[in-house]
Amino acid sequence: MPVSRSTTVVAAKECSQCRQEKPLTEFHLRKSKSGKLSRYASCKKCSYARSLKWSESNKDKQRVALLKYKQSEKGKAAEKRAYERRLPKVAELNRLYRLKVLGVSKEEYEARFAAQGGLCAICDKPESRKSKYGKVSALILDHNHETGDPRGLICHGCNAALGFSRECIETLQNMVAYVKKWNK
Repeated sequence: MPVSRSTTVVAAKECSQCRQEKPLTEFHLRKSKSGKLSRYASCKKCSYARSLKWSESNKDKQRVALLKYKQSEKGKAAEKRAYERRLPKVAELNRLYRLKVLGVSKEEYEARFAAQGGLCAICDKPESRKSKYGKVSALILDHNHETGDPRGLICHGCNAALGFSRECIETLQNMVAYVKKWNK
């Protein structure tokens, strides 16, 4: 007759530093070379305190180790991943900051966007420029460069054309005449 074995699941463990019994979630996981998962002997709070104490007393060693890591292939790859994770957030924050400088809230921008039907106020087309992450860029809030007053939402192409023409009406009219002349 087979003997039934009951396996007990350990839900808590004692920290080797503070000697308090804590749930397993309070201990960092680690993976051995053989691939087996286990928990560190000290809890997260004690590990952090020990790490902080070491960092304070070994600033030179820490600086050298960090520089060495950043120059390694692994460090460069980690920095690139962090940059790529951060970039979309930074781009959105920059966009919101530019709106704030012009005195326009995110809600006002979205109302203008809806009123224009999501199309450029100049060429009457949707934005087609994509970020390096494949996301279509937002329309730009155009503004009067002399007064700072916001105008309509325009695409990147029309914004560049306005910028290169220095918003000179005569230059823009000459551009239209030039295109008409050669597109007969």
